Order: sequence, then structure tokens, then C-alpha cells
Amino acid sequence: MPSSPKAGPLSRWTSASSATTACDSPIQQNHSTAHQQTWASATWATGQNMITGMLYHRKDSHTTQQHHEQYHQKPPQQHGTPMTMPMPLHLPPTASDQSTQTPRVRHQPLDLPPIPRLLGNENLDEWDDILVRTLRLHGLADYVKLPYPGVPEPDEHTGSGLTPDQWARDRSLVCLLIVGSLSTDVRDTLLASGYESGETNPKVLYDLVRDAIPKAAGEDVASYLRELNSISPAEPRFDGSLREYCLRVGYLRRRLYVSEPQPNDNLVLVMAVLGLARDGRYEDLSMDLGRELERGGLSWARLMGDLAGVHGREVAERRRLKRGKTAEGVV
Repeated sequence: MPSSPKAGPLSRWTSASSATTACDSPIQQNHSTAHQQTWASATWATGQNMITGMLYHRKDSHTTQQHHEQYHQKPPQQHGTPMTMPMPLHLPPTASDQSTQTPRVRHQPLDLPPIPRLLGNENLDEWDDILVRTLRLHGLADYVKLPYPGVPEPDEHTGSGLTPDQWARDRSLVCLLIVGSLSTDVRDTLLASGYESGETNPKVLYDLVRDAIPKAAGEDVASYLRELNSISPAEPRFDGSLREYCLRVGYLRRRLYVSEPQPNDNLVLVMAVLGLARDGRYEDLSMDLGRELERGGLSWARLMGDLAGVHGREVAERRRLKRGKTAEGVV
């Protein structure tokens, strides 16, 4: 069949080789076959070398192109400088890195609040709180918080790490902090209660303050229990605020703990829950808390947390009603 006029340039060579192969002798055919195999092997090897060279050329040209771009981006005076490796990025430290870093040093000291002047029973709790926190910050809280007689005098057998001179200085420092924060009226009250100006044991001085000031205000264990037995959020002194009721109950509880080192905490819980029932707004709440108390699932922290939640909802509702009235007035 005649070849197509549109055949490619290799078509006639392929046709000619086929015709020659058909007409030649067997010997010539063997030589031709061997020649074709040799040519195919050489062509395959050449193709592999060409592909490999192209790949390497592409890789090298990419590097050269980058170097060429960096070369033109540099000013002329830096064309002769060698290429430098990129600097590592300073990433923010991870959590594991921060745990291994040294703690940050505070260079500026904090301004600590001063111990408030003790005026009497009205700010006794505030004075006591800041005094104990200040002493704890300086490692001196044991001088007033340990049971009587407080921190014992060190000797060679205690192994406390304190020398007798250091122990005496610490006691004098705590006494100075207490006496220096007393008002004139409180000092007179302490003198009338048996305070001696030469007292060097801070535990004796601290306990005297905690005991004499409430007594001078006419408070004792009997008065605390009488008030708890009749307290109610509906009393005018609380102005309808559940928060004020909780503050007063908490104050009475603390006073009982001062007067009685091991008071019956369940007794205070019962009185606080019964006090809620004396206000019609909280009768259902009192019953629910009473059932929790019977099951043993009510603690003082739980009671205060629940009442704080109720107070927060009441405040939010009052604010909502106030905004509604304001909007009606504007319209």
C-alpha cells in the first residue's frame, strides 16, 4: 500500500528498513537485528543520561537563579561578599521552653498596704486580716497563729535554724507592728483588760486584742448565739439585701471561732438556714438548704456560694426593672 503523502519524515525510513529486512538473507537479517539492539541500548542509555542531566541542570539553574537575584539585590560594594546562610527566626518560647527558663526577677519592689489603725470592733476583722497577711509575707505569722505560747525559744535540740537573738528580734518586731497599729481608745481598752506595756510575747498581745475588743463592745458568746437565734434577712438593718445578711452571719461565726476555738459549725449552719425561713422571700430556699443539711451535703462555703448566686440574680433583676422603668419614662 502506498505511503500516505501526509506521513512524517521517519515514515519512509521505517518503510525502507522493513522492505530491506524482508528481502535480505538470514545472515543479513541477524546482523541487522544485532545492530538494532545495540542501537536501542545506546539510545536508552543516552536518554537516561539526558534526563539525568536535565534534572541536575534544573536544580543547578534554580540555585544559580536565586544567587543571581541576590547578587543584583545587593549594592555594588557587596557583590564580592560570599553568600551567607539565613539567620534563624526568633520564635516565641513554647510552654516547655518557659518551664526551663529562669524565673523573671522583679526589679521594682511592690508597694505593700500599711496595717490599718485598729479603731475598735468595727474594723477588727480588717486589721486582723492585713496583719496576718503581712506577717506571713515576712515569715512571722507563726508568732501569732500558733497555740499559746507561740513560737518557742530555740535551743540546740529544736533545730529550727533560729538563734536566740534572731528569735528575740522577731518577737520584738511583731509586737512593734501590733502596738504601732493601735488607736488610743483601743490601747486604753487593752490596759483596762490587763495589758502590760512590757509584754514581749506577741501571741499574748494578739490574743488579748482579739478577746478584749469584742468584750468591750458588749459582745460575748451568749450575745452571738442570741443574735443568730433571731436573725432574719427581713430586718430593716439589712435593707432587703441578702448580701448584708450573709456578711453579718459570717461576722458572728468568726466571733464564735475566736471565743470558742472548736465551735460547732453545724449549729451556725442551722441558725443561718433557719434565719432565711423568717423571710417570706426565702422560705423555699431555706427548705432546700435544710434538706441538703440533713443529707450532710451543705458546708459553710457551699451555703455562702449559693446565697451569693441568689443575691446576684436579685441584683440583675432589679437592674432590669430599673432600665424598663427608665425606658417607659423616656417614651
